[in-house]
Amino acid sequence: MGETPIPLYYKLYVDLKESLNSGKYQKGDKLPTEKELCQNYGISRLTVRRAMDELRREGFIERLKGKGTFVTGSKREEQLAILTGFTDEARKRGSETRSVVLENKLVRVPADAVELFDIPADAMVVLLKSVRFLEGEPYAIEGAYHNVGGDNRFLSITQSNMGKESLYGILRKE
Repeated sequence: MGETPIPLYYKLYVDLKESLNSGKYQKGDKLPTEKELCQNYGISRLTVRRAMDELRREGFIERLKGKGTFVTGSKREEQLAILTGFTDEARKRGSETRSVVLENKLVRVPADAVELFDIPADAMVVLLKSVRFLEGEPYAIEGAYHNVGGDNRFLSITQSNMGKESLYGILRKE
């Protein structure tokens, strides 16, 4: 199965969201105009609008007619430091764990997850499937779609050795 190309609007969306998350733009800052973004990225105005609409829908920006687009901040703050999963919980109990990764790749969001994630039908998500072992015995087959949502930490898990580290451990390090 071949790799699905990442849509242009999504590349801009990820880039802008990374700029927002990194502090390049602060709450109240004015973002570049659609025209400037078109020129900087070599993309159409429609593509820029789609990326901006995603950021607006998520509460990161607001558009004020005749004034521009401004940073509002994030509606949701994720606390990955307090999240734990199978590996962390099993290790706390002194159990030996390991995983065999079956799939770890960027894919288009499945139709049944579009509404749950509240994202466009052509958005990209990370598919992670693995067999989990507890004390050397197969314990579970785990499959999950992770909404990247412009968070590059999720993109980095496709490059990580998920058989040796826990998902939340990798995300906390990023």
